[in-house]
Amino acid sequence: MDAGVPRGPELQTVASGEDAGGHPWRIQVGGTPDDLITVLEVRLPDGRLEGGGLAGPALPGDRLVNYAWRVSDAGYTQIVGRTSPSVAQVDLHLLGRADPVEVTTVAGPPGSPVRFFAAVMPGEAALESLVAVDAAGHAVRQRPDPWLGSGPHPPGRRPPGDHGGGWEPA
Repeated sequence: MDAGVPRGPELQTVASGEDAGGHPWRIQVGGTPDDLITVLEVRLPDGRLEGGGLAGPALPGDRLVNYAWRVSDAGYTQIVGRTSPSVAQVDLHLLGRADPVEVTTVAGPPGSPVRFFAAVMPGEAALESLVAVDAAGHAVRQRPDPWLGSGPHPPGRRPPGDHGGGWEPA
């Protein structure tokens, strides 16, 4: 490593699993609440490791959810994010699918001010909306992705430099 290049924070795995095809993924986090790194890593069928994520304030402003989503080079839709501690589940409503993808949030390392979630799905999925759900099963907030405007678009069609989303509470 070049002595002039600063090292990033140590990353810890807070969740892991497998996608529908049995390919392993994990969420790694590190940093401080003001500069938190959240990374989703996915092991592809050919053995390659790929991923993406977000960095910056744990939840900018008064947001309940902050997330990043993309379609990988291998054709998998990947969504990773952070939520307020009041959010127990995130329901992902995808265009053309009758039922939402229900994703349970997980706690971070001790002292973490947020919870984390991820979903890995084969194919290119268009995100219509996210619903933040509390532990009692009540929708805390529902809103279409703010970038989507009047209709859903597949991930990866955002303008250059715009890789995430979120929303403020009502």
